[in-house]
Parts: sequence; structure tokens; C-alpha cells
Amino acid sequence: MDRRGALGVLGLTAAGLATTGVAAAQERKDDKKDGHKGHGRQTAKTCDECAEECDAGFHHCHMQLAAGKANYAKAEHLCVDTATMCHAAAALCARVSPMMGACCRACAECCDACAKECEALNDPEMKAAVEACRKTAKECREMAQMMGDRK
Repeated sequence: MDRRGALGVLGLTAAGLATTGVAAAQERKDDKKDGHKGHGRQTAKTCDECAEECDAGFHHCHMQLAAGKANYAKAEHLCVDTATMCHAAAALCARVSPMMGACCRACAECCDACAKECEALNDPEMKAAVEACRKTAKECREMAQMMGDRK
């Protein structure tokens, strides 16, 4: 490649990078204008993390039930149901659905019930699920409020 060709390639590369930078700056500007989008991403991430912890809690409760500890039955059911609700809330928040406020309100209620039941077991293995549910319930309530969702 001669010098002129190399300069042409460098020029095109610089133009491409400049265009990418402008697009990224515009996306950040749009996120600031539309707080739901940026907050929706964070809430989606929190809900996903909670779903993972609740799925792990479900497995732990299932193993305890198999070992004959019947007091884990309600927590097992709440963990799996809460994980399902958190997955749904995460999906709606990630795509900034107009239904995410209603779903987040329901998710917060599920997380409250799950945290309460899991905490009552006084099992250190359930601590992560309890903490994740509390964090998710708080963020989901904020999202529901931000979306103007009322009971």
C-alpha cells in the first residue's frame, strides 16, 4: 500500500471513530433526558441478580425439604415464584416497557414476601436471597413510582 492509500485508510478510520463517539455521546444525552431508560437498565440488572439468588435459594430449600425439613416448603415456593417475577421485571425494564411500572410493583411485593419467609428460616445459606430481595423490592418500588404506577 502506498502512502496515499495508507493516509486514506487512516482518514476513514478516524471518521468512523468520530462517528461512533458522536453516537455514544447522543445515547448518553438521551439517557439523561429519559431517566426511565438508564434507571430501567439498572433495575433490570438488579432484578436479574435477585432472580439468580432466588433460584439458588429455591435449590437450597429443595435440598432441605428432601432432607425432611418441612419448614422450608413455603420458602421454596416463594423463591421460585419470586425468581420468575424478577425475570419478567428484568425483561420489561430492559426494554423500557410501558408495563414495567405495574410489573415492578408486583415484583416488589413478591420480593417482600420472599425475604420475610427466607429470613424467618434463620439459615445463613438464605442470607444472599434475603438481601437481594430487599434491594430489588426497593429499586422496583422506585421504578413503579417513577413510572407513575399507583395501587
